[in-house]
Amino acid sequence: MARRAGAAAAAPRLHGRRAAELEEHRARAVSRGATVVDDQSADPEEALYVFTDPAGHPFCIFVAEGADDPTAW
Repeated sequence: MARRAGAAAAAPRLHGRRAAELEEHRARAVSRGATVVDDQSADPEEALYVFTDPAGHPFCIFVAEGADDPTAW
């Protein structure tokens, strides 16, 4: 997958707990057999990882705005 236009390498928007949460979920997915196919964790617009599961199905992990309040989304 190609990086979106305008998403040049920049300082990550996620800081502290949110960045740690994204990394925790990345590590968990990899420990369960997922393969990172696109690392957009430094994208200031929408930090995320794109993976494939062991069968080759793609999926994404990101930390949503309002993640601290599940009723917000």
